[in-house]
Amino acid sequence: MKSGSQRQLASITPLSLILVGSIMVLSVLLDYAAFLLWPQFLERQWQLQVISTAVDRGLVPLVGIALLLVGYWTAEQVPTPFTQGITRLPLRLFAFVLASLMGLMFLLFVPLHLRNSFIDRAETLVSIQQQAQELSAQAQQTLNAQVEQERARITALLQNEAQLNQAISSGQISIDQATLLQQFRDQPDSLEEYLSQQVEQEQERATTALQEQQSNAERQAQEQLIRSGVRTALTSLLLAIGYALVGWTGLKESR
Repeated sequence: MKSGSQRQLASITPLSLILVGSIMVLSVLLDYAAFLLWPQFLERQWQLQVISTAVDRGLVPLVGIALLLVGYWTAEQVPTPFTQGITRLPLRLFAFVLASLMGLMFLLFVPLHLRNSFIDRAETLVSIQQQAQELSAQAQQTLNAQVEQERARITALLQNEAQLNQAISSGQISIDQATLLQQFRDQPDSLEEYLSQQVEQEQERATTALQEQQSNAERQAQEQLIRSGVRTALTSLLLAIGYALVGWTGLKESR
């Protein structure tokens, strides 16, 4: 009874390992093939997405190939009619060839992904600078309009004594503002000097805020490059080494 159970286990173990390994490999290969249904080889964003997805799932086929090889080796070590049927299949050669091809694929991914990541970062920085320039121009236009409104309001008050007195008595204009208005009336050139100072202060505040926003955006672009570009490329390189060691060493030993 015990011998029969051992022989049954010896037959099931390699089958289980080969089955699980094959499923792991084929499931990921089907995911990879799905990207080729609507390929966009010339689109950089498509390339970035495909490589990132392939690298993120790249360890699964490697584990699957290892399980498949262990299952094949187990079938060779336990010669039963069932396991002998398994060893007649060219599973080991298939695993070595697939590992070699995937090693080459992940090796090619490294320079391609780094190149696309740096180009994408450069375009992002250019876009950030363009947006900053547009926001600066819009802020300048808004500031100019506000200055013109303020100039018109002050001029209207200076030309209408009754309206000025009413604004002071109603509290719409403070004592300090009334003093400024009196200065503008006595020294008309001081109005332009006052408005120029206000413009400079507002421009300085707007420039500081825009520079801070631009700096934050550029820092995020740099972090994205490191997090997505460099990390993915290094992981792809490690996968290439792993697949190459399995595939090329296996093919060499199989000769």
